[in-house]
Amino acid sequence: MIIRDAIGRMPRPRQTQVKKALAWDMKKRETGQQSACAFLHNGYSGHLSYILHMLDTPRFMQTYLAGESKPEGVMAFGQSHRIVINKMVV
Repeated sequence: MIIRDAIGRMPRPRQTQVKKALAWDMKKRETGQQSACAFLHNGYSGHLSYILHMLDTPRFMQTYLAGESKPEGVMAFGQSHRIVINKMVV
């Protein structure tokens, strides 16, 4: 509900963009294709609470906003929390 409400508060063009991305994601997944998270522009996917925690880490946020990827940092974070966080490679 929180995510749904946040989408509803976005400017109309952004709402449309997000909804199209979510619809595209559903279509891809229904046909067995992998799909990156519609909310994370450079393709990370995993448990949302951990993704949000990582985005609150200045070093990770800087890397993310630069469109870069540091898989070793993501892997170390995931291992320390016993979770899997992926970066989609298409």
